[in-house]
Amino acid sequence: MKRRPTADLDEENPRVKTMVAMLQPPEPAEAKPLTPAEQAAVQLFQQQRVAEHHAWVKDMSTKHKLQQAALRALPERLRVLAMQPDHTPFPLNRKFLFDSPPASYRDPSAGKTPGSASAATEAGGAGKGAEAASGSGKQAGGKPGGSRKQQR
Repeated sequence: MKRRPTADLDEENPRVKTMVAMLQPPEPAEAKPLTPAEQAAVQLFQQQRVAEHHAWVKDMSTKHKLQQAALRALPERLRVLAMQPDHTPFPLNRKFLFDSPPASYRDPSAGKTPGSASAATEAGGAGKGAEAASGSGKQAGGKPGGSRKQQR
C-alpha cells in the first residue's frame, strides 16, 4: 500500500492552520524610548532596589556572624550540642494566630488596655480579625475562650 504525503493534507486542514498560526511567535512591539524624566525615575528605582538588597545582605551576614560568634563563645560540650539539628516536630495542639495578634500583644501606651475591644469592633465594622482581637470570638483552636487566662 502506497502512502500519500500528508504535508499537503495538513496544510489544507483548517484546524492545523489555526494551530500553526497560534504557535507562531507574535511580532515584537516597538518600544518607544523613555523620556529623560522616565529614565531618571527608572534609575532611582533601580538604585533603591539595589540599596534594599545590599541592606538585606548586610543584615543576613551580620546575623550569621553573630550566630557563629555565639557558637564559638560556648564551651566545647555545649557547642557540640548546639550544632546538632533539632528535628522534634511542633506540638499538634499549638495555636495559630491567623487574623490578628491576640489582645495581649496590643500596645497599652496607644490608649487601649489589653482587654479592651478594638476600634473596629466598637465602630461595628468587626471582621474576623477584630472579633479575634477583642477576645469575644473563638480562638484558632475552635474553642471559645481557649485555655488562655482572661486579661483583666
